[in-house]
Amino acid sequence: MVKRQMPELNAESEIIVRLTRAEALVLFECLARETDVNKESSTVHLSHPAEETVLWAVERQLQTWLTEVCQPDYKDLVRVAREAIVREGSGRP
Repeated sequence: MVKRQMPELNAESEIIVRLTRAEALVLFECLARETDVNKESSTVHLSHPAEETVLWAVERQLQTWLTEVCQPDYKDLVRVAREAIVREGSGRP
């Protein structure tokens, strides 16, 4: 068995994740719901404070890219995006 070494983490390096607009909208809605600091309980169980920090960072980035978030029919747009994703498949590898 070959042991793989973990590369050193460089905080400055970036990873680009490609999502469809529908996927980004659904992800944003999920993150906004699950990272709500005023929420008494969450279905997401984080094991380290860094995980929450990263989720908030992704949520902030998505919010800046998604103009739909400010639309009056936002909830309908999320519903349509969810339906499209389910109809087209899971997208899992």
